[in-house]
Amino acid sequence: MKRKFPQINTSKYQEIKTRYENGEDCSLIAADLNMHPLSFRQNLALYGIKRKPIEELPMETEDEYNPDTYLANRSLEADEALMNAVKKGNAGALKIYYQLMGKLVDKPLEVNFGFTADDIARERKAAIEELENEEFEGVPKVPGKPTLLPEHVCLHSEQEHSEDS
Repeated sequence: MKRKFPQINTSKYQEIKTRYENGEDCSLIAADLNMHPLSFRQNLALYGIKRKPIEELPMETEDEYNPDTYLANRSLEADEALMNAVKKGNAGALKIYYQLMGKLVDKPLEVNFGFTADDIARERKAAIEELENEEFEGVPKVPGKPTLLPEHVCLHSEQEHSEDS
């Protein structure tokens, strides 16, 4: 089997070692060697190659924290964002803007639960009665319920008609 990781005393080994110590990504170096990144890391550990420690940057001294300045800056940013949203016509932003300006008074919420089945039946009956009692111009009144004739009357009239013909 062909050796992929270079031998210690070669220039290729020194190049790989330098690249790794300087912080180059393992997967890129392993790809150049045609190796799997896990195998590459195992070889690095086997030969004792480690990354150089990162030099610590000097800490910059910061001014003492002032919450009032921070809050003032944050509120300015929030105000600018709110004004941009209001210019675009955002409904939520408009509501917040008017609340902040004291121009928006929250009204109590009225909840209408709708009609029950009994209410709907009563309303329908009242509407039908109102329509039956009203007279419209040019429209004849709708007759009430049809009356049924007894069966013997219907049979009697049929016999009379059949005898006449």
